[in-house]
Amino acid sequence: MNVLSRVVLSAPLLALAVSPEAAHAQSAPDVDQLAFITGHWTRTTDGMHVEQVFLPPEGGTMVGMQRRTQEDATLVSYFFIIQQTEDGIICRFKHFENDYTTYEDRNNAGPRTFTLIENSPSSAIFEERSPDGSLGLRFRVTDAGQLGMAVGSLEELRSDTAAEALHDRVN
Repeated sequence: MNVLSRVVLSAPLLALAVSPEAAHAQSAPDVDQLAFITGHWTRTTDGMHVEQVFLPPEGGTMVGMQRRTQEDATLVSYFFIIQQTEDGIICRFKHFENDYTTYEDRNNAGPRTFTLIENSPSSAIFEERSPDGSLGLRFRVTDAGQLGMAVGSLEELRSDTAAEALHDRVN
């Protein structure tokens, strides 16, 4: 058998020698791929002003916050951490009231935790699983350059039928 035949015949065997873990590691999303969320975003709807800030990825995390105000009063604040973990990318957040208590602590629920299940250069869908089913959270930047956030079933998010809050970029 000549050298060329050996190379051609061994190529499929080399492909099989790559472990599933190595193949997954090569294709696993990285928190840097969610940099499209980075920025200062705002919207006003029915007298409620919503402002969001997401810091760029660094050290395997993105940090964000949201503040909702109406009639010169803060209604609620959110704190987000999007983090690279051994099991993938997760998004955790809590809702903070003005006295710094959280809805989650009051209900002994801990932070809301969503796992990234789909992403593209301008969209990310996260899923939270519970005994009651699953809930999806989507961040995306629209063609018009707005940050869209939607919560709903995965079917609604994928078919673009979930109610979406659109936020304009602040310069």
